Amino acid sequence: MNNNRLFNILVAGALKEKPPQVDISEKVIATLAAPNRRLGWIWDKPLMWIAAVSSVATVPFVTLAVFLHNIWTGPLFEISKAISWVM
Repeated sequence: MNNNRLFNILVAGALKEKPPQVDISEKVIATLAAPNRRLGWIWDKPLMWIAAVSSVATVPFVTLAVFLHNIWTGPLFEISKAISWVM
């Protein structure tokens, strides 16, 4: 019962509070109407360049891995392995 009474006191206090009047519409309109917003130069983003270089370097390795996987696990690989063992 005591918890309910404390909760009701907190609710009553919260309902009496008035939020501050803040007008941010001018700042929002100014930001949206700005003709040339600077989003940042490409050179300012070193992590983006590191990711791009590592992606470009990864493509040949992935291509080679897929090619080798297809060769080594092809359907005729098991048959040729069995024939070479018999011979």
